Amino acid sequence: MGKRKVITKNKKIYYISEYSGKYSVYRLDDVGFLFDDKKNIGTTKTLDDALSIIKADSGSDIKSIN
Repeated sequence: MGKRKVITKNKKIYYISEYSGKYSVYRLDDVGFLFDDKKNIGTTKTLDDALSIIKADSGSDIKSIN
């Protein structure tokens, strides 16, 4: 799977990356010129659980997954 960008309806940006069967969820807190400020908000075994973490953290539904 690699890395996917998730945007919620309230315009918060998250990333889900998969490695060795685990999904790590990161919230993009600040977009910088050279580097983005990402915070790890959870790790799960399924993509559905990763999306649930995003919904709970953002308080909004998913708008798009790229």
